[in-house]
Formats: sequence, C-alpha cells, structure tokens
Amino acid sequence: MAQFPALPLWTDAFIADTTHLTAEETGGYIMLLMCAWRRPDCDLPDDDVLLQRWSRIGARRWPKVRDRVMSFWTLADGRWTQKRLAREHEFVSHRRSVLSANAKAKHRKNKETPSAIGEQNACKTNAPTPTPIFLTGAEAPSSLEKQTFDLGRQLLGRAAGGLVTKLRRHHHDDWNAVLQTLRLASEKAAPAEYVGAILRASPSTRARPQAADLPEFDLVNR
Repeated sequence: MAQFPALPLWTDAFIADTTHLTAEETGGYIMLLMCAWRRPDCDLPDDDVLLQRWSRIGARRWPKVRDRVMSFWTLADGRWTQKRLAREHEFVSHRRSVLSANAKAKHRKNKETPSAIGEQNACKTNAPTPTPIFLTGAEAPSSLEKQTFDLGRQLLGRAAGGLVTKLRRHHHDDWNAVLQTLRLASEKAAPAEYVGAILRASPSTRARPQAADLPEFDLVNR
C-alpha cells in the first residue's frame, strides 16, 4: 500500500491547467501523478518505457502525446518531478509526523495518569488527511478573510473586491478554498486571467452542497 493512499487534487485548478489536453492525455497525466505520489521521493524515473506503461497510453500513441503530458514535469538529475505534487507530499508527510508526535505525547501523559478512557484514546492514531490547514491556533475567520482580501489586492488590483467575492460564492463561503485559489494564482504570469478561468471552468451556485452530496473523504485543500 502507498504511504499516503489519498492523493490531494484541486479540481478547479486541475481543470483550468489541463484544458488544452485531450481525454487520453489527461488520463495519462493523472496516472503519472498517482504513480509519483506512491513513490518515496514523489518523482518519476527518466525512463520512457516506464513512463509510457505507467501512463496507460499505448506504445504507438505515447511518442505523439509525450511532450504535452510531460510538460507539467521538470527533469533534473535523472528524475521527473512536479512542483505542486511535491509540495503536497511534503505537507502530508509533515502533517503525519505532527499527528504521530501528538499521539505519542498523549500516550505518555495518559500513562502517567492512567484511566480507562485515557488509555483507550491514547491507542487511537488518525491517518493524516491530505487537507492542508491555513488557520492555526486561535485565528478567527475574520483574520482569514483579511488575509484573503490583502492577497487579492496584491494580485488583482482594482478588480480584487469583485473577484474575491465571486470566488467566495464559487467556493460556498469557504475562505480557505478562496485563499488557496489566490495562492495558486500568485504562481501564474497573469493572476487575474487565471482566477477568471477558474470561475468559468466550473461555475458554482449559491447553494451550499448538502451533506449527502459530499464525498466520504476530504478532498484536497492545501
């Protein structure tokens, strides 16, 4: 089993970044992302035969689509890496270490003052959820909103207020998701165009999804 069986995936960003790919190329790219995610160093070998096989694209088709599929990756020292995927892998690794350290500390504390409930809770270990957390400690929602609007003004100028408001509605008032979208936009040459593409690629409604409509596991906020 992979070290982290759940792969973080920002669907809006993925759709916006891969609109130029065919279904075949998109499928190959996703397969390579998953293969890299399962490897200890979150990378791919510089082996064209393996890349073709792992992408699930036919041997005759691979030479025709290889450049577009691998354009998302960077080759260095004989291995292919994907910047964003590596950041997610590092985050989840760190999160797992923190959870493990907290569980051990709790276990030691409960051993010093044993109780039936304490011993039971100390034995529970939560697998790291690949859902990065922006707020830490006692930060209030207003602090997150201010941080989001400040970043929006830096990236989007006069259009910041309107675009941030649209992103808030798009993400159903989830300020963490809005901030993450802006952080992704900050990596682009044209942040405002990127935000516009996100809004156009997957239009949302004002209504918040019902619990029954949500997946059984958390998908991917960084």
